[in-house]
Amino acid sequence: MKISQRDLLSIPRGRSSEVASFFVQLDDLSKNMFADLADAKPAELAWQPKRGMNTIGMLLSHCAIVDAFWAALATGAKSNSEA
Repeated sequence: MKISQRDLLSIPRGRSSEVASFFVQLDDLSKNMFADLADAKPAELAWQPKRGMNTIGMLLSHCAIVDAFWAALATGAKSNSEA
C-alpha cells in the first residue's frame, strides 16, 4: 500500500501518546469511511440487511453522535453550546 500523505501530531506535554495514537487512527478511519461513501445514493443509505436492522444511514448517525461526544469530552465542554 502506497502512503500518499503523512500527518504528524504534536503531543502537548503531559498528554498521553497512546491516546494521541488512537485519535489519529480514528481520524484515518473516518477519512476512509467518508471517501468510500462519497458516491452513496439515498437508497443505499436506507438499505437494511433485514427488517428491523440498522440502515447504513443510522450507523452513520451513530458515528456522528459518538464523534460529538468524544470531541466534547476532549475539549471539556459542559453543554452543547460549548462543543
